[in-house]
Amino acid sequence: MLIFLFSYSKKLRIKKN
Repeated sequence: MLIFLFSYSKKLRIKKN
């Protein structure tokens, strides 16, 4: 679950940036 959240956050960050 943690890995999933981490990956999701990273993807969101890339998309936001």
